[in-house]
Amino acid sequence: MCGIFYAGENGLTDESNNDILNRDGLTDESKGALAMSFEAYEKITEEKRNRILSTGIKEFSGKSYKDVSTDHITKACGISKGLLFHYFGSKREFYFYCLEMALERLTARTGDTTQADDFYDVLFSSMDRKMQLCTRYGDEMHLVNMASRDASEEIAERKNEIFQAYTARVKQESSETLKRALAMLDYKDGINIQKTAEGLSIYIHAVLNRYLLLYQQMPDAFFENTEKIREEMKLYLDMMLFGVCREQERKRGMGNEKDRNTESDEALQGL
Repeated sequence: MCGIFYAGENGLTDESNNDILNRDGLTDESKGALAMSFEAYEKITEEKRNRILSTGIKEFSGKSYKDVSTDHITKACGISKGLLFHYFGSKREFYFYCLEMALERLTARTGDTTQADDFYDVLFSSMDRKMQLCTRYGDEMHLVNMASRDASEEIAERKNEIFQAYTARVKQESSETLKRALAMLDYKDGINIQKTAEGLSIYIHAVLNRYLLLYQQMPDAFFENTEKIREEMKLYLDMMLFGVCREQERKRGMGNEKDRNTESDEALQGL
């Protein structure tokens, strides 16, 4: 949902504020358009910039791109439509600027998990920090959620480029966190640690995706049920880590390779 990045008090490092024009995944044309508008926008006061940005994020977070009115935005900001287009060039470019800034805030660094000394401590402390960002930046979280479901053709290609770049970034950060968590486990003697870690990684991602899909249409409910979700996640992970079968039942259930293959084939045919 959110990445693990260090953030200043405003949720962004100075580097991330200044580097917004150099994001991977944007075409040269898109970068050029954003650069022109950014320069004009930077010349106005911080208070005015914040008011324009917060208004845009709030408007785009509650409606699809096509349903958002620039007249409504400019009226709420206290500026003319001509000024908005002077700063950003078009409604489309303003939308992408708001989406970029929302993603920056939601993927800002808030600390690290290097001091954690337990598998669940690493996973859940990381999850807690991500949820703190989503709670702090509620409108930004709703904008990203709305954007992920927006089917407007006018923004589809560029929006996908932005999401692909940030997905890769967040995936890398998540993989590093998971690697630290898996390193905390006390594996049995003779276990193939690499294969076990790969299997656990697949299982953990599947559990996380279950909740992301379950609450995709109602993100607020995700935060209202945080403790319940945490308990359920731990139950699922405990079953994977410690097993559900007695040793003798596990051996009996192994059978021979031929029987297992036959049963698997029959089960697949029945789907």
